[in-house]
Amino acid sequence: MQRLRAVAERCAHDEDGLPGTVPGSRTGTASEQELYPGQAEDRFQVLDLTSRVSVPYGSFEGAPRTKEWTPLEPGVVDDKYYVGGIGTVREVTVEGRPFEENVLTPIRNGSG
Repeated sequence: MQRLRAVAERCAHDEDGLPGTVPGSRTGTASEQELYPGQAEDRFQVLDLTSRVSVPYGSFEGAPRTKEWTPLEPGVVDDKYYVGGIGTVREVTVEGRPFEENVLTPIRNGSG
């Protein structure tokens, strides 16, 4: 049985807040995220380290943004926005189908 080798999704965070990236990642840095041939072959590239992003949870400046894709889903590209100390706050399909968007939403306790 082949084992999943998580390259960039290993729950580590560098100083830029990007999960699993190589410390000191800069705009243009690209690498594998996951490698399990035929099952998980995700790739990423750092597009920007100073994006603005607004989601129901809040608005943030200086959010790193990555482009992510996999050869297992040709033509599909997602952008992800990260906030240090929180993690991914927005993921949106920017090319291909199906369109998907996931955003961080606050959870309120009680009736109000």
